[in-house]
Amino acid sequence: MASPTKRSRNSANESHGWTMRQVKSTQFSASSSQKTRDMKVKNASQQSNLETFFKKCGKLTVSEDQRTRESDKSNREDESKPELQNTGKSERDIDNSMQIAESAGCVSDETNKATSSVTFIDNEKVRHREKKEEMPLWKFKWGRLCVTDITAQHWCEQQLLYTFTIPTVPVENIPMTVGSSMHLARELEVHDVVPVSVSSKEDAWAIKLLNMIDGVSGISFGVPCIREMPIFGEPYGKGIFVVGVIDELRYSEKGEFQLCEFKSRASSRTLPRKAQRKNHALQVMIYKQLFDELVKGLLKKETILRHVKLKDNKLLSEEVLMHLRKSGITSKTFGELLDIALLKFQFSDLPCIDSLIIEYSFQGDCKSFASDKVGFDADWLNSRLDHYFSFWRGDREVEGVDIEDAWKCHSCDFSDICEWKKEKEQECLTKNKT
Repeated sequence: MASPTKRSRNSANESHGWTMRQVKSTQFSASSSQKTRDMKVKNASQQSNLETFFKKCGKLTVSEDQRTRESDKSNREDESKPELQNTGKSERDIDNSMQIAESAGCVSDETNKATSSVTFIDNEKVRHREKKEEMPLWKFKWGRLCVTDITAQHWCEQQLLYTFTIPTVPVENIPMTVGSSMHLARELEVHDVVPVSVSSKEDAWAIKLLNMIDGVSGISFGVPCIREMPIFGEPYGKGIFVVGVIDELRYSEKGEFQLCEFKSRASSRTLPRKAQRKNHALQVMIYKQLFDELVKGLLKKETILRHVKLKDNKLLSEEVLMHLRKSGITSKTFGELLDIALLKFQFSDLPCIDSLIIEYSFQGDCKSFASDKVGFDADWLNSRLDHYFSFWRGDREVEGVDIEDAWKCHSCDFSDICEWKKEKEQECLTKNKT
């Protein structure tokens, strides 16, 4: 089955194999089942446009792996099963003891103690699971966030919640389609896209890791830039796992290690409003925090395995192992590859990111017309993530925009039914009367 993709700089590399020290190294990109679903176009017209573009550029499409879906389902079912405390007796032993005792007209203290212990642990597990399932993080996102979830939340949290809870009719968004095509064109400037078959969630994440290893090696050995690099982590150790994709990493003429995010404008060569630019700034700040934590060795192996429900000793498929060998990696299990990836970030000569750039292009001619340099504010980002994550944990109710950002409601699909908007309008009416 086709699934995540690997990327090579040119077809000649495929015939001769790859090594970790080639300047034009193989670049891999990984996508889990969730990423595959996220990247699907929302309607037939939009999908047709993108498929035409993919064929023109030589991009190969990726289909979701059924076995991965079955594995994910099995993992979720296993998670939902309550665990029993180890009392030295099985449930069958306890049941038999109870039946014998009841038939004799008495129940021993030891049996009573074991039975209540099992019941107590069962009830605690059930209550914990029910509480967990009610959290927005698990109810809507299966325990992991995308960086774009957080930026959408920053734009309007109420609008984001409605996208999860209220069915809508998909409508083709031409600017979004063109923007995606421009991103793909930039990506194909530095590497091709080649499909890789996977048979498990660990295989899909292995391709993601291999792409990251290749990117780090490429920058270290003189590649001008790497694009579409997967990134993930638990920012500031706050207990919520976040994944994303960095548009570009490169060295500037001054020797600064830069992170660049590409944005396109559909109507004119003008910069977006301040609110939109602040949203873009938040996005690149999160990317920097995730990347820097990898370089500093703050992201631990156990954290990744726990959040993504991956198996440390899972053997990788033969096709994935083939690509590992071509890159000079002899690992056979997912855990071994994960160790290599984390060490590669921590002990390479790769620095933390020095500067953040947002580059704006006009969709009319696909040319860049302006760029913003974003200052990284660690305290502001930490505070913002505390606030946003409290919603995902279910610690507070959803919030809409402030009164000064009410202009956002004019282009919102949920404006007519928005409870937050109605409450604010009523507050204004009451205030005016008094």
